[in-house]
Order: sequence, then structure tokens, then C-alpha cells
Amino acid sequence: MSCKDIKEFILEYPNLTPDQIGRVKEHVKDCSDCSLLFKQSKEVWEVLDMWEEIEPRGDFILRFWNRVDKERKEGFSLVDLIKSLKIRWIASVALVLVSLIAFLVFSFFEHSKSDVVITEKDIEDDKILLELENDLSSETLDLLYIYGLWNEKSEGKEG
Repeated sequence: MSCKDIKEFILEYPNLTPDQIGRVKEHVKDCSDCSLLFKQSKEVWEVLDMWEEIEPRGDFILRFWNRVDKERKEGFSLVDLIKSLKIRWIASVALVLVSLIAFLVFSFFEHSKSDVVITEKDIEDDKILLELENDLSSETLDLLYIYGLWNEKSEGKEG
């Protein structure tokens, strides 16, 4: 018999026929994996055999249905709904809602480039700004080459 078959027998051990119990015991002698499972399962069955049943009080069913009726009459509040839901469902719904709201906000307030009108004056201003930036950059580099970094100069004066 394969380990798979034996493992199924091990899990049903208390309900096996004497022939099946013999097969399990024979296989467990040679197979360490099945032996470990058999030992652990046997311990579980022994603990379950020691289990003492708890008898509910005689009026348990009556009290149960009275409580159901009471809760049904009181209604189901929002707080009860939140308590009954699992946290991951609330988090999932919140994430979906936030994503939906963000999508809607950004889609309504998206800037349309077709509304922008660029004039000749705008093009001239861009050219002037680019020339100014290039001139300042080369001038700044020249000044740094001549005078050094500002931090070095200011540190020298203080010390």
C-alpha cells in the first residue's frame, strides 16, 4: 500500500477494521513519515477521548430564541453591521471607494491642452527666457571659476 492510502487510514484510525489496522501498523514500522503522522494522530485521538461533554442548561434553546427575537425587534444598526463585517472587507471596499473618487476627481479636473492658445508673443517670451537662462548659466560658471564657491569665500571671512 502507498503512503497516501496509509495516511488516509491513519486519519480514520479509530474507525478502521482489524485488517486495516494491521496494514497501518505494518507500514508504520518501515515508514518514518507515516510513523510520525500515526503518532501525532494517536495523541489527538487520545486527547479527544478524554473530552468531557458539556450539557447546556435546560432552558438554553428557549433563551437562544428569545435573544434572536429581541435582536430582530431592536433592528440591525450600522454599528452591528460594522462589527459583523471582517476588517479586510472594509479595507477592500474603502480602497475601491478611494480609488474611484480619485479617478473621478482627476478625470473632471484634467487640464485640456486643446483649450490652450499659444500666441507669437508667448513664443518670443520663451526664446527670451531660454537665452537668459543660458547666459546666466555660463556667467555663473565663469564667476565660480574666478571667485570660487560662495561657501568657501564666506567661511574664509568669518575665520
